[in-house]
Amino acid sequence: MIEKSILQEVLNEALKTGGDFAEIYIEQNDLNTAYMTDGKVESVLSGKDYGAGVRILSGFKCIYAYTNDLSREGLLKIARDASYALAGTKNIESKDFIKLDYTNAHPIAVVPSTVDISKKVSKVKEAYGIAKNYSSEIVQVSVRYIDNDKRVLIANSEGLLAEDRRIRTRMAIEAVASDGNENQTGFLVLEGLWALNFSKMLIWNGTQRRQQE
Repeated sequence: MIEKSILQEVLNEALKTGGDFAEIYIEQNDLNTAYMTDGKVESVLSGKDYGAGVRILSGFKCIYAYTNDLSREGLLKIARDASYALAGTKNIESKDFIKLDYTNAHPIAVVPSTVDISKKVSKVKEAYGIAKNYSSEIVQVSVRYIDNDKRVLIANSEGLLAEDRRIRTRMAIEAVASDGNENQTGFLVLEGLWALNFSKMLIWNGTQRRQQE
């Protein structure tokens, strides 16, 4: 996400007024949503959120600053702004980074960003149809889809460098049944790692069962 040399510059800038410890956290989040109700797709949205925060510790003091400018100049500015809260002199330098390695226990077979939004909308329509057509007593259905691809980077003055990628998908289906005298509402949330078959389901006697492709 950000070059190591820039991270080192930012941390050293944060430490220049006497901090004992400095840390930078960077996050980028890609988001897609779709919503369908009353037989119509009401909204399909895509967006990106990103930002960075710098934290400095000095004794019992903690200073924090953040920005959504991930350029070298933007990151150095928040480090400088945070360091101004201290009035000391530089005591330490940021150590060389040792990247934290880990084994991904939940590998992603299909990354959401590789799937066209039209295919995601078709899954929303499919889930809507399954719920709506289950019984003539189903009078209203709404389906909401969201996928989230979050990248995180953490680096600190003690030499830690760690990165993570967190991908999650969620579909929420709500159905209202009526016999003309009484209404009943059912709600199902499917969430977890990305899978294209998660809208294949059966709704039976008030319980939900997932049907594998």
